[in-house]
Amino acid sequence: MEQKTLKIQDFAAVQKNGNGVLGKVLYYSLSSILIDKEKFSELCQSVGFPYQPTRRTALAEAFRSATGDIYERMVLKTDSGPQVFKVYCRDNKAPGGVISRELIKETVHEDANEYKKLANISFTKEGGIFSYDNMVSDLHVDPMPYCLEAQRLFDLYQNCIGRRQPETLLENYVDSMQAVKIARQIRARGLRSQKNAA
Repeated sequence: MEQKTLKIQDFAAVQKNGNGVLGKVLYYSLSSILIDKEKFSELCQSVGFPYQPTRRTALAEAFRSATGDIYERMVLKTDSGPQVFKVYCRDNKAPGGVISRELIKETVHEDANEYKKLANISFTKEGGIFSYDNMVSDLHVDPMPYCLEAQRLFDLYQNCIGRRQPETLLENYVDSMQAVKIARQIRARGLRSQKNAA
């Protein structure tokens, strides 16, 4: 069976007949997508896409990405109507060398929202230690599954890339083709023309 090699210029270019357009790269904006770094590198090489993988694993960035992915919105039916809760992580003050985030339960009200700290999730840069503590019991939310999910994602992010890396890679590629700069120049000329006409 004949194998055909795909090149990036075959599908990321403007064709004369108009069937192809710049940036016709298949990209699905899934917030939780994770791609194995080696597999991603192989895919880029298979289509001739310029990509230089980094050997260094940024543990601090893996921690931020993992805790940033923790989010859930819950609706509880009560006699007085639906009650909405949000569970997520937000930054917390910590001593030097430690990145700390709070697991928060936000109760949505009409006038002002109520916030309750459910746990601390932290990362110690020296030694690369992931930990969670100060868990608080709650009638509607058990903090343990969220802490365990953050730890699972932290392990995954050390060997995978998330949504932001392909976005940055594609933006840099488009910038290198001066597509954004040209668009800005055309828009600037149009604004000047409108101003002169006025």
